[in-house]
Amino acid sequence: MMLKFLQKMLLFVPLMAFSISVYGQAIFIEKMRLQPLITEQCGAKELDDKDWPIVQLSTLTQNQKLCLRTRVTIESGLSNGTSVSLSLLGSSRIYWDSRLIGENGTVGADQATEVPGEIDYLLPIPYELLKEGEHTLTVEISSFHLDEVMSTIFYGLRIIDAGQVYDYLMQSTRVAMFSISALLVCSLFFQLLFWLYQRQIIYQVFSILCLSSALLLLVEKWRAMFGYTYDLQIIRLHWVIIFTYISCLLLPVFYLHYYHIKNKIFWISLIALLLLTQIFMVNTYNDKAITLFFSSLIITAIVNLHELKDKKRAAWPNTLILLSGIIIFISSPTDFTEDRFIITLFAIVLVMLISLIIEMKNNRLNSLASIRLEAELLKRNLQPHFLMNSLMLVIEWIEEKPQEAASFVQALAEELRMLVSFSDLRAVKLTDEIKLCLRHLEIMAYRYKAKYTLDVKGSPAAIMIPPAIIHTQIENAFSHNHVPIDATFTLTISKSNANVELTLISPLNKKVKLKSIGVGERYIHSRLVENYGQSFSYRSYPEKNNWINTIKIKGSK
Repeated sequence: MMLKFLQKMLLFVPLMAFSISVYGQAIFIEKMRLQPLITEQCGAKELDDKDWPIVQLSTLTQNQKLCLRTRVTIESGLSNGTSVSLSLLGSSRIYWDSRLIGENGTVGADQATEVPGEIDYLLPIPYELLKEGEHTLTVEISSFHLDEVMSTIFYGLRIIDAGQVYDYLMQSTRVAMFSISALLVCSLFFQLLFWLYQRQIIYQVFSILCLSSALLLLVEKWRAMFGYTYDLQIIRLHWVIIFTYISCLLLPVFYLHYYHIKNKIFWISLIALLLLTQIFMVNTYNDKAITLFFSSLIITAIVNLHELKDKKRAAWPNTLILLSGIIIFISSPTDFTEDRFIITLFAIVLVMLISLIIEMKNNRLNSLASIRLEAELLKRNLQPHFLMNSLMLVIEWIEEKPQEAASFVQALAEELRMLVSFSDLRAVKLTDEIKLCLRHLEIMAYRYKAKYTLDVKGSPAAIMIPPAIIHTQIENAFSHNHVPIDATFTLTISKSNANVELTLISPLNKKVKLKSIGVGERYIHSRLVENYGQSFSYRSYPEKNNWINTIKIKGSK
């Protein structure tokens, strides 16, 4: 009923000398008659305004002293708390039927004579003045304390029950304070996690994102929660844009780290520059925030969609929540920068938090697996039969061939030293791996009184691999097969962009069929999974008089 009435009233505004009716609910006033050159008191009863032009309040600009008037028709049902709610970048003096009912700041003719008023002003209308019939609402304003040129100084003028305003402010404040508190707790928790548990950059990024988002919400809601004089509005808007920029930058940065995207520095720099450019290209502060939010959501959604294409399960919930945020944003960009931003941001952070907890769980499991693999690496090379055979050779040679015994012990000690140094590493240089393999072939040459060599084809420079996986392949060749005397092992290295292929050919005299996968094969596979997830392939098979081991590693992110 009320909406239909308001629609009719808006249709007949030009015919009713801009009179506005009130039925006890909020009514928005968007146009008033204007007189910029006031020669007498703005609220004077005898002041004739019939020839004043009707202006859109949103077109009002700063550095002026203005007198505004409109007619308000009261029919019935107004409460005792009916008030004038004015949001304005200026000082104001409000009259009801030529009676001064309130003053916000001091209206002046210039900056020296004006005292800034509150940006939001709620003024109760004396109940005895709320009689049925037509009334005149007069607002005298001045705005001389803004350091930047604003597109408008007017934010809203309405006649509304004060209880509705307070209820809205309380509800909005409660939601904001809960979100701010939760974000600050998350920020502190992940700071502690970073400094006391595990210094992963993703924890730091998430912590700073939560902190900047909390500060953004606080600055956004400062006006509703605490209020301030209008001359501080530009300072607050600057801080809103600063925290908006930081939050919008850190949102995609988080996912770049979460999915281990390659060339992170390049992508972060590009996103930072793109968002920064938008700040300078867009004029109004509200449009700046809208553009930053939309760009950030789109970029972050693209990152997640890319990972979704690569079948990353964690990308599903993140992609869905981001796409939902984009839909909410498109449906009402202006509302999004107000209250909907809080809900959307909180939902995104919640999903990010769940993703981080899953990541922490996986890291913990990987750490335990890594410790187990390190122990297994040492255990495989410190087996009793290996050491016993080696010591028996030393005993045998120590009298007959003391020089060979000394050389053998030195080679054995060097191999064990390298294995110990490798045991707590997740990846080693391929050049170091080759040195370990050469040392092992030297030991096996002593043991079998043969000559074993390793022919390396291709450049091992700048390639990192899990420790001792080529070494294990050579070990397996001796443990499970018969290697001919004077054999040459061939390691072929090929690299294309970020992809690496390693092929080891071990010459055999006789192949032995294995009934199950050996410890060495399990070790190689576990190490590859630990380092590359699903971004690798490993094959080990006989071919004529050779055993072929091929590892293909896709470009790591």
